[in-house]
Amino acid sequence: MKYRLSALARADIDDIAEYFAQHNPGAGQRLLGEIRARLRFLTVHPKTGAPRDDLRPGLRCSVVGKYVIYYCIRQSLIEVLRIIYGSRDINAIQLD
Repeated sequence: MKYRLSALARADIDDIAEYFAQHNPGAGQRLLGEIRARLRFLTVHPKTGAPRDDLRPGLRCSVVGKYVIYYCIRQSLIEVLRIIYGSRDINAIQLD
């Protein structure tokens, strides 16, 4: 199984990288590495993320540090919709 980042998820990663580049580059590199590692893990174990059907049918999430990866499992693909800071109001955030 592979994963695909939505345009919003790619923008989220760019925003995370930009923020940490200005504030703590080392921590940012570690976090981005952890996110990439979790995405690879999800391609092997896609159902380990918590179901979030309350937000959208078939939606799952997985936490990396203070960030949450929101994704859906497709036939042979993990579709990553967003990667956002965990304390943000998910109900106010566009998922796709």
